[in-house]
Amino acid sequence: MKKLITILVALLITASTFAQAPDKMSYQAVVRDSDDNLVTNQPVGIKISILQYAVGGSAVYEETQTPTTNANGLVSLEIGTDVTGNFSTIDWSAGPYFIKTETDPAGETNYTITGTSQLMSVPFALYAKTSGSSTPGPQGPAGDTGAAGNTGATGPAGTYTAGSGIDITGSVITATPVTKEFAYITIANTQSSGGVQDFYSTSSDRLNGITITGDSIIHLKANKSYEISANMSIYNSAAENYVYFFKNITQNQTWGGNVMNFGYSGNDRTNTTETIRLFYKPAIDIEIVFLRFSTNTVEPNISGGTITVREM
Repeated sequence: MKKLITILVALLITASTFAQAPDKMSYQAVVRDSDDNLVTNQPVGIKISILQYAVGGSAVYEETQTPTTNANGLVSLEIGTDVTGNFSTIDWSAGPYFIKTETDPAGETNYTITGTSQLMSVPFALYAKTSGSSTPGPQGPAGDTGAAGNTGATGPAGTYTAGSGIDITGSVITATPVTKEFAYITIANTQSSGGVQDFYSTSSDRLNGITITGDSIIHLKANKSYEISANMSIYNSAAENYVYFFKNITQNQTWGGNVMNFGYSGNDRTNTTETIRLFYKPAIDIEIVFLRFSTNTVEPNISGGTITVREM
């Protein structure tokens, strides 16, 4: 009686033009006679079956071949060549699978040697060819932190532009004091046309950044916030009501809620004092004046007064 020693190599041929798994797997067997001598250099008949689920399970694939042993009694073949069934459609995920070999040492189909063994490892390349979905699996744990890289080259030196209140000398940046705009203006006892109040000449040390033209017009700059106030005293024996207010003559705007109202009580008044104050941030450069609502028949006598404009 001859013996058949089989070696199943569950390794697939990976050489492929497009790196795809071929529908074959390698199989080797060593054939010995009853005296344990190798059966060499002669053809042997072999039938191979792939069984599903159990040793006696249904065959999902069968093939027969007649390979020739070599000088060492080794026979080599590729399962998937002579087909009875469709090797490429085997669902390798639906195992377990078993391989059954039947051998005729005389090279015919009178198979006298039979063996069955479980495929302990799925032919992975064949399974991967048709396996599952392409949905990625869960993210794996984060790996260890890699080594620190080399220090990069030093970048070009930055450039700086000094803004308001900042001085840059070389690489040294320092803050410089910023003087806010202001004006301290003395009110005169005279009015121009339309009741616009005149100012006395104002010395330069009482102005900073604010200009006055025509002894009555104050210039304010766009997008700066100002506090504008007036304090004034009048003396008049006339029984009249005097109303003073600021007006934006550039945009013909008055601040109706901020007026200086000198009322009367039927008696002479001595140095009656009133004060108004408002806050304003013009969107454009403007000109403002301080004026009296000119409906009076008797001109008032101004005994003293000042206007203060301060940038906030």
